[in-house]
Amino acid sequence: MADPNFVSEQDKKDIIAYRAVETPCITIAVTEYGQAHPAYALVLTEFYSTRDKNIAKLMRGEINIGKFNELLSDSFVKFYQDVAATHYEIAQNLSQSHQYEQQKRMAAAQMMQNWGYQMQVLSQQQQMINAVNRPLTTNCRYIGQIWQCTTQ
Repeated sequence: MADPNFVSEQDKKDIIAYRAVETPCITIAVTEYGQAHPAYALVLTEFYSTRDKNIAKLMRGEINIGKFNELLSDSFVKFYQDVAATHYEIAQNLSQSHQYEQQKRMAAAQMMQNWGYQMQVLSQQQQMINAVNRPLTTNCRYIGQIWQCTTQ
């Protein structure tokens, strides 16, 4: 966990490729757990939002791999604590279920918006990586006695 290295360009590509495969699964999990109770969707969305913020920091070189692993481990501990607290809250708030459910639905919707923003940030980073790695083509030709080249 104490890896002092930063992610390489290949690591960044691999992370983005993995996120592309993982995102539909996360969406299904959040939706399905949210149908059981919106509080569960909130807990999951908070976890993934925090994780994605840390992935963005890792990709920007603000933190190294070791620090990311430490933050991820802390996120898992908080996630499990939040799940336990949510179980307890649901049991305690059954008498006020409608109002409680509405509050959790609003909070879950807000977290989904925040998570959507984090996904946009990661997408923009992928676009920058793609732009840097795009192949260039140079076309040269004579116009009279002048040699002219254009790179695209």
